[in-house]
Amino acid sequence: MKKTPGGGTHPTSDLSKRRPTAEHPQRSLVVGVFLTSCSLLLLQISLTRLLSVVLSYHYVFAVISLSLLGLGAGGILTHFLGARRSGGHLEVASPTSLAFLLSLFTAGSVFLVTGIARVDPSRVPPVSYFVLLSLPFLVGGALMAQIFRSFPRASARLYAADLVGSAAGSVGAILALDALGPVGAAFLAALMASVAALLFAVRSASRPAGATVASAVLALVVAVLLGVSASGAYRPAISMGTNPEKEIHDALHGPLGGEIVETRWSSFGRTDVVRYREDTGYMDLYLDGTAGTPMYRFNGETTEPDEAVASLRLEFPGYFPFFFLGEQRRNALIIGPGGGRDVLLARMAGIQRITAVEVNPDLVDLVRSYEWYNGGIYTGTGGVEVIVQEGRHFLKRTPEKYDVIMLSLPVTNTSRSPEGYALTENFLLTTDSVRDYLEALTEEGQLVVVAHDEAEILRALVISLVALEDRGRTVPESMKQVYVLGSFPFPVFVLRNSAFDPDTSATMYRAMHRFGYSPRSSYFPYLEGATDLNQILLALARGGLQLRDLEAMVSAMGYDISPVTDDRPFFFKLETGLPKQVLAVFGFSLVLLVTIALLPLLMRKGFAAGAVEPGSTDHARVEVRTVLLFAMIGIGFMLVEIALSQQFTLLIGKPTLALAVLLFSLLVGAGGGSLLSARVAPGKIEPTVAGATLSVALGVLVFALALPAMVDHLLSYSLPVRILASAGLVMPLGFAMGFPFPLGVRRLGERGAGWQVPWMWGVNGASSVFGSVAAIVAAMSLGFREVLLLASGCYLVVSTTARSSRRPRGASALSPWTRPVRRGRPPRR
Repeated sequence: MKKTPGGGTHPTSDLSKRRPTAEHPQRSLVVGVFLTSCSLLLLQISLTRLLSVVLSYHYVFAVISLSLLGLGAGGILTHFLGARRSGGHLEVASPTSLAFLLSLFTAGSVFLVTGIARVDPSRVPPVSYFVLLSLPFLVGGALMAQIFRSFPRASARLYAADLVGSAAGSVGAILALDALGPVGAAFLAALMASVAALLFAVRSASRPAGATVASAVLALVVAVLLGVSASGAYRPAISMGTNPEKEIHDALHGPLGGEIVETRWSSFGRTDVVRYREDTGYMDLYLDGTAGTPMYRFNGETTEPDEAVASLRLEFPGYFPFFFLGEQRRNALIIGPGGGRDVLLARMAGIQRITAVEVNPDLVDLVRSYEWYNGGIYTGTGGVEVIVQEGRHFLKRTPEKYDVIMLSLPVTNTSRSPEGYALTENFLLTTDSVRDYLEALTEEGQLVVVAHDEAEILRALVISLVALEDRGRTVPESMKQVYVLGSFPFPVFVLRNSAFDPDTSATMYRAMHRFGYSPRSSYFPYLEGATDLNQILLALARGGLQLRDLEAMVSAMGYDISPVTDDRPFFFKLETGLPKQVLAVFGFSLVLLVTIALLPLLMRKGFAAGAVEPGSTDHARVEVRTVLLFAMIGIGFMLVEIALSQQFTLLIGKPTLALAVLLFSLLVGAGGGSLLSARVAPGKIEPTVAGATLSVALGVLVFALALPAMVDHLLSYSLPVRILASAGLVMPLGFAMGFPFPLGVRRLGERGAGWQVPWMWGVNGASSVFGSVAAIVAAMSLGFREVLLLASGCYLVVSTTARSSRRPRGASALSPWTRPVRRGRPPRR
């Protein structure tokens, strides 16, 4: 046992016995923290990819968010189990043991997910995923909390290793997922944790042979699993088609008798090619079992194509607008072409040049590899150019004007991020995007949107009318530029850059009847007397119904069609209010955060030995203030990260790369700030924290107000320049964000309250998860700019609290980080 600086006692871990000093721990410990942090982030991303295949995307969001609460729960578990007992601490477990368990549970999570994937998810309560998958994060949180408790004065180096490890994990996850798939990436995370356990065991004072041998054996076993998985000799199968909520379920178990003939994994997701026993004339491609898109058998002849392709002219509503283009057939932009159906439509319509912009690189590669089947539609034939990029990013960069811009079913319904609801395609349908489309269209050019249902059509109409209002047009005037083709499924919305003429409108009306589409769901301009068309839209065109009245009318039916913007880009959130999964996770994470923050206080376990009387309200106020500081740091960090990720997707143009650049720059910058914080003198901790967090608050405020303009300015530059500019914008902010946490932990150690560190680690971990969910709630309700404003407010609270905690001259109040702890024997539990 070892005396603390404040006179208390705590166990000395197997690593702390050989540290040269409390400020400079062994290098193996720092490397172990790096590997542990990298392992946890890599595991998080790998599980997100695995669960995206098994579960619906909203459940992925819930399961991953709740599982990550284990990081905070591990801290509070360490605090309670390591509480003072008979004059000493009861150590939870050695870092070696915890890292061993982390590796074991990480590898086990792969077999757990792949095993449950064979069962219909409706028979497996989602909470079971949360309970089981939270185990590695619980152990990881306990491990990190215990290390920080043992070395509070070395928190600067340890926190830097933690942050840089996460930064390496953010980049390594992309490389690992592309090279190994999610199963191999998870095994790689397990290998990192086992190497950390081996480092902890070998460098411990006692060097127990059992711990070293066990860690070495586990590392060897996991390395073998990784090797055979990477080689393809053994790879746990991920069953597809067991979830009836996935589109691929009907394809595999429906009357057509589909079977998966090829699968590709990457950081973007799992892409499957489904072939049918029936001769349908097409195959289907699915991303994570959803977002199905057809790839047609095509002989290369647009005048006499295969039967299935030829039938698209009359049977697929998306071809209807091409009948009435007139002479405007020079070029077309297809956003989200998927398996190439929209490209075929444009080619059959006689479009001379076609630019197809697809965000999923695996899908493009698969279509190109099936050139023998699809006639080489993605290999440069027929005047088609295929570009792998986020569609809106391409639109904002291109100087070309198009006769047609087409978006067909632009939604993924998959989870490529832990937040789940940050869907890439949402930026394609906002009031801001409509303005961009109008700018990119020729004078008589048309925007064609093929949707899933009438609610999406109404929202597309609303955002278009709002965008046209900004051009000075009234709603009745704007309604002359649009028409709606009613169909179930696949209704069509068309927006023209100028008004349609009455003759064309009447011709389209007659064609609608001839092709058998639904008049009750259709609208064409200048036909106010047509009693069979949608009367609500006709009333809107006459000026007898206001736009806000339409929104209220639809809201009463349970649908939200209010306009969405780039700042609040949730086009496909059509239910009123917040999604129940988001609310459930928000509520649960808030309850757990409050519990972790206040339970030690309520149980009187948060009081230092003999510092003040246990019932002292002044001491309770001091501890609550400390809890507030660590909570605001965690919440603020996540609010910044999630809000910035949206704008960086537009700036970089490749969603996966954008997220990696943001995380790497932010975390490396924070790691640099953490390292420099070690040079702060003991008497300068509070003013340094106050200054650093005030800088963050001001920097985030600038981002909230000026980042969209910065993005627009930088879009004209090349990709390397945009990446460097992104890093240059974020790293200084991250640098300042790296100061408060390690300085707070260090101050706790200096005042003899190192036993509080696991508690504060738990508070920070739980508040980070709560912050990520709160960011989604705030973004859906208010917008991402408001999320940044909230983040600025969090750091301003930290700055104000740290500044006010400095004792004024002659004052008796003591700082929450400097209150002296009376030496003496800790009270019994």
